[in-house]
Amino acid sequence: MDKTALIESINNGFKSLNVADKYKKEALKNIKLWLDDPLYTDYIPQIEYLVESGKWDLLLDSFYQVIPFGTGGRRGMVGIGPNRINGITITMSAQGHSQYLLKKYGADSATRGVVIAYDVRKFLKKGIFDDGRINPVKEGESIRIAIPPMTEEARKEKVKEVSKKVEEAKIKVRMIRQDVIKSVEEMEDNGVISEDDMHREKESIEKIIKEMNFALEEMGKKKEQDLMQI
Repeated sequence: MDKTALIESINNGFKSLNVADKYKKEALKNIKLWLDDPLYTDYIPQIEYLVESGKWDLLLDSFYQVIPFGTGGRRGMVGIGPNRINGITITMSAQGHSQYLLKKYGADSATRGVVIAYDVRKFLKKGIFDDGRINPVKEGESIRIAIPPMTEEARKEKVKEVSKKVEEAKIKVRMIRQDVIKSVEEMEDNGVISEDDMHREKESIEKIIKEMNFALEEMGKKKEQDLMQI
């Protein structure tokens, strides 16, 4: 079905719904955007399915608005359209939040990290969409979100962050070493251990510290390799 025929079918289908015209117009506007913009190409087969199946209520509800922000963020059903949770709306949310952080914290926001939450609920009931067609929001029982690969510049920045974290960890290790060495020396001063025992403890501590620093360096190298691997 070509886009003109598709829009005409949707317009006629919406006429059968007892809903205010402003919602129908807004839904049609959003549907046209999703049909015309290459960004939404993978979603078109399921839009066509909803039209062919005459699921006008679902189609209207999925497109009449952009899913709003609530007190706990964006919540809603997973599906096709701007009023559903999918790769497009999740990306929009993440982009908006990123812009807010950049505005509020500036360059420092890049060092604040990212929290990824996982939802264990099933996302889609069977029979809503056509499992025989491409569906960007469903793969088995999981939601799919396309995450664009990092640019080379972004990878290099992450490598710098890794190096910084490794150095910070090594500094903490050195501070721990100093505290432990001091504790061992105090034990020798107080007669708790002999001088020979103190030297053996110090040698053991130095060996452990050396191993910890080596492990940190290796982890850093491995992470840098992972980041630069395309």
